[in-house]
Amino acid sequence: MGIRCYCPQGHKLNVKAEQAGKIGICPKCKVRFQIPFESTRQSHSHKSDSGAGPDAAAQPAPVPEQPAPEPADWYILGGDGREYGPVKKSVIKEWIAEHRVVGETVVWSRQTPKREAREIFPELGAASAPVPVPPVSAPAAEPAPAPVPADELDALRQAARDSQKSALQKRSGLNRKKKNRRDLLIVITLSVVIVFLLGILIALLAGGADKPEPAPPQNGHPAASASAEAAPPQQK
Repeated sequence: MGIRCYCPQGHKLNVKAEQAGKIGICPKCKVRFQIPFESTRQSHSHKSDSGAGPDAAAQPAPVPEQPAPEPADWYILGGDGREYGPVKKSVIKEWIAEHRVVGETVVWSRQTPKREAREIFPELGAASAPVPVPPVSAPAAEPAPAPVPADELDALRQAARDSQKSALQKRSGLNRKKKNRRDLLIVITLSVVIVFLLGILIALLAGGADKPEPAPPQNGHPAASASAEAAPPQQK
C-alpha cells in the first residue's frame, strides 16, 4: 500500500512505499520535500467508514499514485576544472555513453559524496578501459642533399664576385658621366660670360676711337689768334 501524505504546500499525494525517506517533488507545485516513512493522512475509505457525513462524498477523488520524478541533483567535475549540473542521473548515463564521463571523472549528488564515476556507475568498468593505440611508425628520413663539388662552389663564388664588381663599375660609370656633364655645363657657362665681357670691351674701345681729337695750337698763341680773328675792323 502506498504512502499518503501532503506536500509542504498542502497538496495531497500518494507515493509508493519504496520511495519512503527519499526526496520527492510535488507534481502540482514542484516543491521538493522528503517523503515520510508512514502515511500522514487517512484514506478516503477510512473517512467514509468513520461516518464523516454526507459531505465526505463531495471530497475530490484521490490523486492517482505517480512515481516521484527523478531529481536533478547530480554534478560532475569536468576536465577543465569546472562543475556541471545539476542534472538527472539519466543524463549522466547519456554522457557516459558519449564518453564525456569516464571512470576517473568525479561525480556527486546531494545525497552522494564526491567519488569517481566508476564507483557509482558499474557500466564504466569496461567503458573506461584504455583503448589500445596502434604504434605509429616513424617517418622515413629524407635523403640528405648531395654535397656541391668544390669546382662548382668556386665557380659560384667567382660569379658572385664578378656580379658585384660589375655593379660597382656600372655605378662608378654613372657617377663619372654625371661629373662630366657638370664640368661641361661649367665650361659652357664660363665661355658665355667671357664672350659677353669681350663684346662689352670691344664696344667700349670702338666708341673711344670714333671721338674727334682737338686741333693743335699755332705759333704757341692760340688765344691771341682767336681774339684777332674775332675783333671787328677799325674805322679810319
